[in-house]
Amino acid sequence: MIINNLKKHISIYRIIVLIILILSIFQNCSKVSFQPTEDSLLSFDCGKNCPWESVQFTAGTQGLPSLKLFFIVDNSYTMKSNQVNLSQSFDKIFDSNNSSNLTPFDLTVYLITTAQNSLSYSNPQLNLLQNYYKNLSQLKNLSLNTVTANERNTFLSGALPGDIIGYDIKQDVRQNLITFSPAPVLGLKDQGNGTFSFESGIHKTANESPHLVKTDFKNRLALLDPERSPTNIENPNHENLNVKFDELVDSESGLCSIARILRDNDPFVNPGDLPAFIVVTDENDSNPAGDKCVRSYQQFTGQEDLIKGYCETRKTKFEYEVTNSVGSKCTSNYINGYRLNYEATTQVPKTNITYSTINGYFFVSPQTTLSYRKIISKKYPSTIVRFFLKDCPIRDGVPVESQCVYNRETRTVYNDLAPDCNSMAKAINRNALLNSPYSPTCESGGLIDRANCSMTNNNCVIVPSDQNVSLTVVGDFTTSNALCMSRGQQISDVYIHSDYPITCTLSSNFNGMGPCPNNTPGCVTQATYANRSYLVDGDFSSESLCRQKASSLPGAFIDSSHNPSCTLTSQPTLLTKTFNIPFDSSNGSDPLTDPGQPCTPNFRNQVLNQISTQDDTKNWPTNGTCTVVQQNSQSKDLSMSSTNANSCRTNSLKECSESSLLKKRCLDEFIPAHSVTERSPFIINEELTCDSLCKASKTNVCQLSSSPQITENSTLQEYFLKIKNGANCRSSLESRNTVGNPFEDKLLSEANKICIPVNGLPTYLVQTGAPYRSNELIVDFVSGSQKIGKNNYAPGKNLTNYIYNRSSELFSANQLPITTVFIRRTNDNVGTGGSIGIAYEELINKMNGKKESVQSDDYSSALINLSQVIKSRIQRSFTLNQLKPYQRIRKVFLRARGTSDWMALEQSDWVASGNTVTINEKVNFNSGDDFQFSYY
Repeated sequence: MIINNLKKHISIYRIIVLIILILSIFQNCSKVSFQPTEDSLLSFDCGKNCPWESVQFTAGTQGLPSLKLFFIVDNSYTMKSNQVNLSQSFDKIFDSNNSSNLTPFDLTVYLITTAQNSLSYSNPQLNLLQNYYKNLSQLKNLSLNTVTANERNTFLSGALPGDIIGYDIKQDVRQNLITFSPAPVLGLKDQGNGTFSFESGIHKTANESPHLVKTDFKNRLALLDPERSPTNIENPNHENLNVKFDELVDSESGLCSIARILRDNDPFVNPGDLPAFIVVTDENDSNPAGDKCVRSYQQFTGQEDLIKGYCETRKTKFEYEVTNSVGSKCTSNYINGYRLNYEATTQVPKTNITYSTINGYFFVSPQTTLSYRKIISKKYPSTIVRFFLKDCPIRDGVPVESQCVYNRETRTVYNDLAPDCNSMAKAINRNALLNSPYSPTCESGGLIDRANCSMTNNNCVIVPSDQNVSLTVVGDFTTSNALCMSRGQQISDVYIHSDYPITCTLSSNFNGMGPCPNNTPGCVTQATYANRSYLVDGDFSSESLCRQKASSLPGAFIDSSHNPSCTLTSQPTLLTKTFNIPFDSSNGSDPLTDPGQPCTPNFRNQVLNQISTQDDTKNWPTNGTCTVVQQNSQSKDLSMSSTNANSCRTNSLKECSESSLLKKRCLDEFIPAHSVTERSPFIINEELTCDSLCKASKTNVCQLSSSPQITENSTLQEYFLKIKNGANCRSSLESRNTVGNPFEDKLLSEANKICIPVNGLPTYLVQTGAPYRSNELIVDFVSGSQKIGKNNYAPGKNLTNYIYNRSSELFSANQLPITTVFIRRTNDNVGTGGSIGIAYEELINKMNGKKESVQSDDYSSALINLSQVIKSRIQRSFTLNQLKPYQRIRKVFLRARGTSDWMALEQSDWVASGNTVTINEKVNFNSGDDFQFSYY
C-alpha cells in the first residue's frame, strides 16, 4: 500500500468504507476457539479478551532505535595513510553541512581491528600471549596517569586487549577452557577522584554534542598506528620463544571481526538496534573459511566427568473440555469374513556349506644392511646486523617529528654476510632506518650450529662421522646402485658424498604380520586361511550351485586351491501362514464359524488354493491344520435425518438382508441424541500446571479481565472455567530443544550452568548420556562447529554465510545490518603489499551493502553517503521499549500531520525485529506524521 497524501480531503464514501473496515476489525474479537500458532508465546487467538495495548510516535523525533556503528580497521603496516584518511574524514558523519548527519541520534561507536585470527591450541605462543594480557580489573586500582604512561604512551605495550589484536583471551584452569571474545579498542574515561573506567564504546545521546565522539574516535584510531606497535612480546621466563605481533596483525580477517560481534552480540548489539559495519582494509580477508576464527578451545584430559545432552525450554500443553450436542445415531455391525491360520509340518531340504575365509596376512621379505657415513653436525655462517629505529609520538594520527628518538637494535641472523646490508636490516624490521647517520652495519658472526642447514646450500658446512655406521631395513635393495642410493637417501642423518658411497648387503629373511610395507622390493605377501560352515535352506549339493551359493556367504574366499563343499540334509519344519478370506456370496452353504474352530471345507479349499499359487519352494502338504483366528466385521452408519429407535431396527434388518449369511450375525445399535465432550488444546512456552497461579506465569497466559473477575491469584483452571467455559483443565509437559546441535562434551560439575535462560524463560538440561571420560581437544569456531572425527573439528560454515544467517536470526532477513567496505575493488590498482578484497565483495553482495575504494584520497563523500543510508533507515524505525518479551506487534496505523484520519498499513508494509518496527520504503510519509502501534 502506498500512501501518497493523507492531508487531502477524504470523501464521504471513503469515510464510510473506513468506518466499516475499523468496525469489522474489532467486531471480530468475539470468542473463538483458539488454535496453536508459532508467531507468539501465547499460541492462540484470544479474541475480545486480548489485552490490546498501543503506543504512538511522531516520525523523525520519537521512538528512534539505538544506532551502533562498528568501524573495523586494518592495523597492518601498509595501512597508516588509510588510517589518517579515515581520521580526517570521520567528522563528515556529524558535519552540519551534511544534511544526513547523525548528530540528532542516540548512537554508540566501536573501533576494532582486523587482527582476529587465533593461534592454534598447540602453539606455545598462545599461553604466552594470554599471560601477557593485563587484567583490566586490577589496573583500575592504578591512577589514570600511570596506566596511560605504561600502556598508551607513544609506544604501545600491547598488553591491553584491543590495542593491537581484536580479541581478548580468558582461561578457566578448572575446565581447561580458553575463550576468545571480541575486544574493541578501549577508551580510558576519567571519573574524577583519581579513578577511571574502561569504555568499550563511545556513546552519545540524541541531545549531546558529537564533539567528544569525534575526539575519542580519533584518539583511539591513533592507537592502531602500526609504528606504535611492539614487534615482539618478550617472554618473562626467558624461554626460547616469543609472540610476533607483526605475524598476528598481518593475518587480517575483518569477516572474523564482524562474526565475533554477532556471535557474542549481547554486550554490543541486540535485536531492535540498528547496526552498521564499516570495514577499512587494503587486503583481502585472510581466512574467509573461518578455520582460524576460534571462539574457544577446551582440552579434556580424561580426568573430568563429562556428559552428553542438550538444552531445552519446556512447553506445557493445556486442554480444556467443551460440551457439544450431537444428533441420534444408528449403526449396523455384521460379519464379512474370517482370518484363518494354516499350519503344516514338512521336511525342508537344507545344505551345510563349508568354505574358506582369509584369517589374516603375513609377509616374507629379504633384509638389506646399509652402510653409510652419519652427519654429526651442520654449521652455517651468521651475520650481526645493527640498525636504528625511529620512535615518534602520534597526535591525531600524525607523527610529531620534533619529539622523535632513535633506538639502536642488534640482531644475529643465520645468513651469510650479504653485500646489501640495508636489505638485510629491512628484512629484520621494516621500520629500520637506511640513511646516514643512521645507516645499518653488518659484520660476520662466525659459524653457528644450524639444524635446518641443507646439503644443497653451498654456505652450509657439514661434518660427517669418521667411520661407517649400518642400518638393516626390510627389502632387497642390492639389485642396483641406484636402488641402494635411493633407499639410503631416506635415512634422516645420512651423509651423501661421492667419496663416501652408500653400500647395500643382503642379509637373512624377515617375517612380519600384515601385507608387505610400501616400496619393499623382493617382499611377498601371503595369507592364512580358516574354515567356516553355514546351514542354508535349499538343495545346493551340485558343484556349480555350491560354489555359487558359497560365494555369497560372508567372508568367502574361493579359488582353485580353496573350493567349498556342500552336504545335503533335511529336517522337519513347522510352516505357518495366515489368510484373510471374505464371504463367498455365491456359496451360501458355509455356516458361521466361531474363532478357535476348524475351517469349513470351503474355507480350507480357498487356503490351499492360495498356497499353491504362491512362489514357495517348501512344498506345503495338504494335510495341515486350518483354524479360525477371528471373525472380520464391518460397520455401517444407517443414520437418517429423523432416526429413532424403531426405524433403526428396520434399517438394520434391511441392511443385513443382502445375504442369508450376513443376516444371521447382524447387530444394530441406536444412540439417542447426547452431549459430546471435546478437548481443545493450546501450548505455552513454560512449565505450568492447572493449579499454577496466573502471576506464576512468565508469559502471562491469563488475560486478566474484570468481567468475569480474573486476578493474578486466580489459577489457570479457574481461568479456563470462567473465560473459556471449560468443564475441566488438563496439562501435560512437553519440551522443545533450544540448541541446533546437542552438545557432546560438558563438565558435569557445570551442568547447572550449561543452559541459560532464553527470553527470560528457564532452560533445562536434558542429559542423554551418562557421565563419561574423554581425552580430546574440542574446538568451537565462531561460525559454529561440526565434529568430523575425534580431535577433528571444522567450522560449521564460511564466515560470509554465517554473518548473513546470524544477522537474519538477530534482525530478520529484511533488516540486515548496514554494511560498507573500504577495500581494493576488482578494478583498483593492487599497489604494494595489497590485494583485491574478493571476500568482502562477496559479503557486500550477500548483505546488500556498499563497496568503496580504500585507495581514495578522501573518504568524506563515502562517509556522507553512508550517513544518508543510516539516516533513511533509522527515521523509518521505531522502538517500543515497553513491549514485553511475550508480546507481539499486530497492527500499524499511519496518520498524516494535521489530520485526524488513521490508515491501517498492510502486513507487507512493515517488519518487526525484536521490539523495533521498520516501515517499508514504499510507504511515503513525512517527518511529523504519526504512527500508532497496537500489540498484545
